[in-house]
Amino acid sequence: MPTPGKFPVAGTTGDITIIPAPTAPAFIRIFSLQLSVSATSTVTFKSGSTEIGKAFLGTGNGYTRTDERSGILDCAPGEAFVIGNSAGTIAGDGNYNVIGGPAPAGWSTPFGS
Repeated sequence: MPTPGKFPVAGTTGDITIIPAPTAPAFIRIFSLQLSVSATSTVTFKSGSTEIGKAFLGTGNGYTRTDERSGILDCAPGEAFVIGNSAGTIAGDGNYNVIGGPAPAGWSTPFGS
């Protein structure tokens, strides 16, 4: 059964583990992302260390993507959701489900909480 949750995004440059890896065969599905950056940045979305998406953001510009029905990004089974930021600080949040198993410890907050 899917386990829904909301996650924060906060960090500086480099890779930030946003949602820890669930135990395989469970996987993470991202349903929404809202991000902002303090400097022009390339933001990379990763399943573990594998790139699964990318956004190019200008200073003060935001990024919003939502698909509450089928999701916008899937991580491979047993892999964490990671965001890489190339410059400045990044902040935001999003919603996810862990499908096929229990949520990672500390990540079982219901949507909207």
